[in-house]
Amino acid sequence: MNYLKGRESLYYDHNSPSEKKYRNIYSAVLVIALVILIIFFLNLTVFSRIIVDGNSMQYTLQDGDVLYVNELNKTPKHEDIVIIKNVIGKDSWIIKRVIGLEGDIIEFENGKVYRTEPNKERKELSNYEHKTTTSSITRYEIKKGQIFYMGDNREPGGSLDSRILGPCTYDNIVGVVPEWSVWVKGINKSFYNNITVPLQKFMVMIGFAR
Repeated sequence: MNYLKGRESLYYDHNSPSEKKYRNIYSAVLVIALVILIIFFLNLTVFSRIIVDGNSMQYTLQDGDVLYVNELNKTPKHEDIVIIKNVIGKDSWIIKRVIGLEGDIIEFENGKVYRTEPNKERKELSNYEHKTTTSSITRYEIKKGQIFYMGDNREPGGSLDSRILGPCTYDNIVGVVPEWSVWVKGINKSFYNNITVPLQKFMVMIGFAR
């Protein structure tokens, strides 16, 4: 018999160790099932699942990482990661980081990136592992309704972005990748590979999907 003593009362625990064990297992399974349902619900409503293809965002993101994008959010902030469409071809999607918004001035000088926001001082964007290798001074004034985007991979040829393609408009933005999706990218990838893909194959096998 197990007795649990509280501050003001004496309580008899009727559960045996084996019952506690099964109850803990049941609770764990319930939590996992709830997480799966939440992810499926979000995927069907607000968020779309994407798989990173390429290394233009390394080391923040790696090839094969699984993320979720909020397609209802098409007004990103500085440093947001966004999905952009139709800038390198019809129906093409790329994933980049927002460096400049309308009214900003983006400059490249001696391998460094600088941003001057309206009514603010010019500052170096040094919070990346790789810096651009551009040696000459290049200046972009971001017009109304535009964004300037770059990949986190700043090695030569590491990212096809606004340095070559120029700024894009808000109409090109598919959505914003939430920070939490980047934080749990490993869980997203494991969930997709070990649960979503086998489940999809099973649905096809029994005839519920193609």
